[in-house]
Amino acid sequence: MQTVLEHINGSTNEPEVKVFCRGLDTTFVIFLILVGDIAVFEHKQLDGEKCRIISISDELLKPEILEIRDPKNSVAVDDACRSQYGVIGEVLVERYLPPETKGDTWAHDNVASPWWSVVGHPPHGGIVADFNKYIGGAYLRTLNKDHNVVAYTEQGEEVTFDGREYLVTRKSDEQEVRGNKMSAVRQQYYS
Repeated sequence: MQTVLEHINGSTNEPEVKVFCRGLDTTFVIFLILVGDIAVFEHKQLDGEKCRIISISDELLKPEILEIRDPKNSVAVDDACRSQYGVIGEVLVERYLPPETKGDTWAHDNVASPWWSVVGHPPHGGIVADFNKYIGGAYLRTLNKDHNVVAYTEQGEEVTFDGREYLVTRKSDEQEVRGNKMSAVRQQYYS
């Protein structure tokens, strides 16, 4: 418990910190820590390096993003690619980013950050499932064949897939952008 308190405010003697047990299992403990009016997701796998929470202020996403960096083949943590998870409404979304040292865009698609892709089958266990449950994401995703949202742009526009094509309507000019590949839609979207 002391480690959790020190992580939040650097001291175990701060009286305004309240710790509530949010969920208890034999393999993990989730804490909802209130510091003033701010809630913070805590999990035993959060170490600040490979697994961390990023607080954001965004109209589209809920206020926290789970970022996981999984270094392979003796690569340093700072040089590992990043998987980010967030929740839009009740939908768990994810995106894959290059190492933090290289920014938020890929060399082959450096126009903007990757869009948030909808996680079709949210995990049932582990830190991503715990984060999804904590932040308000749905355990099951309801498929609407007439409006199958598969991704969200940076501006929050829904990217849908009708079984043949991807479609997004740009807010800036109300232009519909269509394509049979997500990469083609992104190219048209930003052109």
